[in-house]
Amino acid sequence: MIPASFDYLRAGSVAEAIIMLSDHGDEAKLLAGGHSLLPLMKFRLATPAVLIDIGQLRDLSYVREEGGHVAIGALTRHHDIANSPEVRAAAPVLAHVAGQVGDPQVRHRGTLGGSVAHGDSQFETREECADDHAIEHMFASSPDRMAPPPRASSRK
Repeated sequence: MIPASFDYLRAGSVAEAIIMLSDHGDEAKLLAGGHSLLPLMKFRLATPAVLIDIGQLRDLSYVREEGGHVAIGALTRHHDIANSPEVRAAAPVLAHVAGQVGDPQVRHRGTLGGSVAHGDSQFETREECADDHAIEHMFASSPDRMAPPPRASSRK
């Protein structure tokens, strides 16, 4: 299948991405790894008018200890989560699940943020985060665009 036409923008910073999202509202989607969004676009299950590429924003790709917990950036690749000593120690289930996503190509390009944003069934991130008592923090241009934190009770 061929996706519907769209405009392509590349954000140079997190601040610029937030402005672009604010300017384009619900017509825009963020693109980083693309392994969750692009298949949806090919089948026209997602038809954004604007794609905002944030894949090069390195300040959103990290695993680090912060104030007694492990922080994982939205653009952190599944491979990096699976192989992080910090994640393996603090959230071993999350590290294991990240190491099982797709194939090596998907693990090296797909991101945590993309899997969460699109509810990707290959990587049940929201449930695994809930099981490991994680809390999601997301940047948003307004409070109504923020996702609620995961709930362990939502898992079947």
